[in-house]
Amino acid sequence: MKKKLKKRKLLILVMCSFLLITSCQKDTNKKQIFEINDTKQTGWSIDSYVLTYRRHFMMTQPAEDLNELKAEIDNFLLNYPLDFEAIIEEAERSISTIEEGDVKKVDVELYFYRESHDLPIDWKPDEGYFSIDRIDHHKEDLIASVCWTDLDQGKRYSLIKKGKEKDNYGDVIEYLRYYEDELIESFVEEIDE
Repeated sequence: MKKKLKKRKLLILVMCSFLLITSCQKDTNKKQIFEINDTKQTGWSIDSYVLTYRRHFMMTQPAEDLNELKAEIDNFLLNYPLDFEAIIEEAERSISTIEEGDVKKVDVELYFYRESHDLPIDWKPDEGYFSIDRIDHHKEDLIASVCWTDLDQGKRYSLIKKGKEKDNYGDVIEYLRYYEDELIESFVEEIDE
């Protein structure tokens, strides 16, 4: 009887451990877009009275096709509304050189990165004494940007397909620029055969 009870306890302990481990792991098979922690940037140009609102996002499993990538970002932006008044109020509280009414224009810059070995899903900036790792050091994983202002709500997209292999990692393979849905510029790297 005691032996059966010990086996049951052991089985329950193993099952609970398995459930705990699997529930703590992130679902890497699911497409996600989320803001990268500790990368928010708000800049202020005292000369031109322009406030720059800059955010950085991670995309897990982004589309390979740049038009599909744009559609994924558009879909994300539908659920990411910006309140320009709240952005200005937050900046007035946090930046000492901004007085109430100083901001004449707000520039919004959203940057999207692919997950990689150097930029994993749980990446955080490191401002260590001997090692510094900032989001700006990961431009080879930058795959898209979207910019607009409070004065001109038309979104400007830059979509970039980059190499993933060791010999071409981060190299631009294809590049598309859009203003809203109008293609402005495109580039495709010619591959030598």
